[in-house]
Amino acid sequence: MAEHTVEQIIQALEALDNITLHLQEKNQRINIRAYSGYDREKQRSSYVLAGSVDRRSFEPNERLSAVLGGSARIKAAFDDAAEKYKTERKAEYDQDQRNALKSGVRWYAGRLAEGLEALAADGDEITAGLAAAVYADIKRVESLLRKAGHKKTTATAKEG
Repeated sequence: MAEHTVEQIIQALEALDNITLHLQEKNQRINIRAYSGYDREKQRSSYVLAGSVDRRSFEPNERLSAVLGGSARIKAAFDDAAEKYKTERKAEYDQDQRNALKSGVRWYAGRLAEGLEALAADGDEITAGLAAAVYADIKRVESLLRKAGHKKTTATAKEG
């Protein structure tokens, strides 16, 4: 990608009917690349680097700030692309969290009893509030298991 001035980027993007921005993660930054047309000679799409934002705060660097400040259309396209990017990342994060919870079900089931046993063995008080919370969670688990088609069973040896 050739180095373009802010004015050249704004002029090239304003000339397009539809401004398309691509967000590309790179280390702690997210590069904002703008589609600038099709290069027949190279037989591929061409892009200009409009700037970058911080991966966590989404604060734009000076170059991107200048580009966004120079055109309301580019700013609107950036806002749309940024919102879409954040929504997709949030959905990925939420799915990762759900997968972690699902994979930890067996582990958590055993750890509840072990934790209570450890409290009792160390002489720590199992308060009424803790007992109420545990019983409430056990009722929730029983309800979910019944809804999944599992009847209440008697205790058997642990399954691995």
